[in-house]
This record gives sequence, structure tokens and C-alpha cells, in this order.
Amino acid sequence: MKILLVSPHFPPRYSGAGQQAAAIIERLENDFEFTVWTLGSPELERESRFGSARVVRLGSTRKPAYGRVFGSAVGLRLLRSRFDLVWIQGAGPAGWAALAASRLRGMPAVLKLTLEGEDDPVTLRNRSFGRARLSLLSSAQALACPSRRLVELCHSAGLPPDLPVHVPNGVDTRRWDFVEKERLGDGIGSEASVVWVGAIQERKRPDFALEVFRRVVERCPRLHLHFVGGDGRTEHRRHFAQTLRAGVEEKLRERVTFHGHVADPVKVISQADFIIHPSRAEGLPNAVLEAMAAGVIPLASDLPALREIVDPSTGRLLDPDDAEAWVDSMTDLLADPKLRAGMRAGCRRRIEQSFDLSAVSDSYRRLFLSHAARG
Repeated sequence: MKILLVSPHFPPRYSGAGQQAAAIIERLENDFEFTVWTLGSPELERESRFGSARVVRLGSTRKPAYGRVFGSAVGLRLLRSRFDLVWIQGAGPAGWAALAASRLRGMPAVLKLTLEGEDDPVTLRNRSFGRARLSLLSSAQALACPSRRLVELCHSAGLPPDLPVHVPNGVDTRRWDFVEKERLGDGIGSEASVVWVGAIQERKRPDFALEVFRRVVERCPRLHLHFVGGDGRTEHRRHFAQTLRAGVEEKLRERVTFHGHVADPVKVISQADFIIHPSRAEGLPNAVLEAMAAGVIPLASDLPALREIVDPSTGRLLDPDDAEAWVDSMTDLLADPKLRAGMRAGCRRRIEQSFDLSAVSDSYRRLFLSHAARG
């Protein structure tokens, strides 16, 4: 059974959605024959292999309007192709093109929604050509929703009730193993660290994370902040990242590390005490799930999707506009080693019980088999 994955991002280029799709392909490659269409860049070969999957890179992130160019390439190529199912990551330009071409060619499609406020159906309905967008979404055989919140938004937008399917993101708990922290003493006076993960862009608010760190380090002078993730792909985002780095005061530079793109971020993230995630919009963030699997305590924005992951036994959900609440929460946790130890164990249990990659891969296997064209 041949399945095409259309995803703007795929390894080795890091993104949460791309890494998640790759992990599922690794688990299901003995059941399906995968082909991947994704964006390229000058340093990557146009065609390569990811396990048994054939990876074709169309367009380049270094060129203007690369998203639309990629979408056009996907649509035209798909009109000349035949697959048993088209698996689409996100309702962006390539997602719309793949949905339209799949519909014209009579190929079933499963589209994964990714981000509330970006490609959820209520947001799409309120944009230009909103009714046409919802009509095209309805042509998919299923909408894979990583959070129950996205399922609710599908229903609120009036989509067919059986169209959204809740399939959470999953974590490879063998790769993201639980790390026993050696620093069990009072974090106020001992070494401790906090990590921020993602492409450096305004939506993910690394500047807010830095401001919280500035205030916490006044009370906990041995705290270290790690930024894990590369600069954004647009000129505006690159300028934002440069401004962020330049804004770190001289006295803090030995306490703030910008790691840039890290091919395998497990070690850096796993050794942290906290992950700070002050984003204003999310689907179901892989960075938080993976950190929790390693026993890293999340301090995250109080958003509907994040309430499905974090509760008082595993972390803290905080008002994204109240910096002082973030400072107080981190300081209080640093002062209570027994509470931190219990929360770390709770983080691991939460991932094992509800977000294990094996169970998520099985859900995708059933979804693909139930909708793929046969014969």
C-alpha cells in the first residue's frame, strides 16, 4: 500500500511536525510503502532515503515565497501521480494543493491539523474564502487532530462530526528516557537549568523566556538558560533572532547559551530541570511532550491544548502575560526539591500512559488502513 506524505518539513531539517511524521514512518515502514515530498535546501540532495521511504525535496527554503512554490510543485506533481492515500501535514499552501489534487484524482487524503489560531477550522472559516476552505477540508477522509481542543474546533466550525479524529502526538520513550537528576539539593543555591525549545520566532516568545530568566536569576544566581533551535527562515525572523541574542547583557552571557539547530537535542533537553514554553498558540507541542518524558518539568502558557498535557502534578500553566507569575513559580519550584522530584516522576508517567509513540503509531496504522484506496 503506497502512502504519500506531504510535509513542508522533514529530517534532517528540524521541526516538531516533521520529526513526528518521521518517527511514525519508522514505526510503520513494514506495513506501508512511504514516499515523502518536502522542502529542500542547497545543502540537501534532491532525492534521498529515510529508512525504506523515498524522500523527494521540491523547491528550497532559500528562495522567495518558498511555501507557495512548494505548494504549486506538490499540486502539479500529484495530478500526474497515483497513491493509495495522501497524508498531509497542515493546512498551508502545500496542504491545500495536495487536498485539491487528491480530490481531482480520486485519492483519499488524511490531513493533520497542527496549530490553533493558524490552521484550525474556526480560524480558517473566518479568513477570506472561508466557506471554500471548509469545503475543501471536508473533502478529506479524516482530519487528524493532535489535541481534543482541535476536535472541538472542527465541530464548532460545522464540519461533519465523524471527520475529526483525535490522534495525539507521540514520544519515543526509549529515545527520551527518564533522567535522574543529580541536583537534588535546593536549586536556589545550586546549579540548575531551564531550556527553551523551538525555531526562534515571535510566536514562541523566546524574548519572554529571556525576561523571566533575567528576573529569576536575581534570586537564583546559579541558574542557566539554554535556547535550543535555529533561526527562522524569513529575513524578519532572522532579524528577530539576532536582536534576541544581542539583547543578552554582558553579565548574563556566561549563563545563557544559544545552541542553534541541534540534530539530536535529547542530551541538552534531558539534562534541564525545567522547560519554559510561553507560546501564545499551540496544537500539541512535541517539545513539551519530549521534555516531560525525560522528567523535565514544564512551565507553559495556559492554553486549551496544553491543559491536556500539564496539570499541577506535572508542571505549571501560567498566564502568558503575567511574567511575575512565571518568575514566582520557577523560584518556588527551585526551592522545593521534594516537590520537583515528584513532578518529574509524574511527567514520565503522564507520557507513558497517554502519549507513547507505539500507541500513536497504531492509531495511524488503523486510520490509514480504514481510508486507503484498495486494489
